[in-house]
Amino acid sequence: MGYGCTPRHIKSGTVLGYLMVINAHYAEMGIHPPFAAKSKTKTARLLADTKKFELEPDRREPISDKTFDKMREFACLGPFTGLRALIWDVAALARYGGFRQQEYAMDHKNKVKYFVTPAGLIARAFTMENILFRDRDRMKIRDPLLRPDIIEAVGTRYVIQKNRRNGQVIWYSRDVANPSFCPVVRALSLVRRAKILGQSPSDPICVYRDTTDDTVYLTGAAVTEYLRYVTKLVYPDIEADALASISSHSLRVTACVLLAEAGMPVYYIKLRLRWISDCFEVYIRNTLKMANMHTAAIARPPAALSLANLNLDSVNEEGDEGSLDDYELEDDD
Repeated sequence: MGYGCTPRHIKSGTVLGYLMVINAHYAEMGIHPPFAAKSKTKTARLLADTKKFELEPDRREPISDKTFDKMREFACLGPFTGLRALIWDVAALARYGGFRQQEYAMDHKNKVKYFVTPAGLIARAFTMENILFRDRDRMKIRDPLLRPDIIEAVGTRYVIQKNRRNGQVIWYSRDVANPSFCPVVRALSLVRRAKILGQSPSDPICVYRDTTDDTVYLTGAAVTEYLRYVTKLVYPDIEADALASISSHSLRVTACVLLAEAGMPVYYIKLRLRWISDCFEVYIRNTLKMANMHTAAIARPPAALSLANLNLDSVNEEGDEGSLDDYELEDDD
């Protein structure tokens, strides 16, 4: 449709990623990939020489439960205004929202990136004005930090979106059973930290105090580095290629995989994670939970009915107790 994520350019890596997905689609049909076959670029020649087109394209992998648990542990050990606590809040909330990097992070920790709109400049990434709270009567709570106990849901508002559904709000209910992962609790933590660090309602909410004691913005690079750091601690023997598949975009992949593992239909995943096409299906993975669901779905049924396991104290058609001899069994029976 001619829309891009930025007002000026689309990165070459994004274009290459789409081309590789097209190549994989052709390869699955047994047709030579068009990008590797026709392009004269150095990248295309390398792909053709290594026959990389026969492999799966580069994909981001979801964050494991063990990695999330370790991030939660680290967040509790460090300062509340530090990077680890901030990333934990963002990551736990992103398990629900499937955030894109542009929705929570900046490119540089000391510089705000803006969308240029006819109405003026709009900060890229969530501000406090984009985190909404309401009570059980669906009434908006203006100062959530004063009455956190009455909050029943949190909403994330997307002022500018890739799919052009600008201004959309997605709501998430409080999770009483799992307070550490509760979207309301994590969102409140983001708001509290931003206020402590002096952010105004229109400033980016994802900020922290770095080692120089300055207030800086969360960046996508910092998220990627930290996610890989924790993953490496949890899985010391992880291969380099597998570790490289973890990035800030893994948070969006994780949200998609979790809903798929829960058996949610495709329309639900599209609706809740804000897709307008079926492209999200490339994020669904053959995880262990998927394998268990597969086994349960086609598990062997109970033993077939036979004379050996029939209850001979049956009831005849008139409702009186009788025996098997009271019936004339047909082959279908």
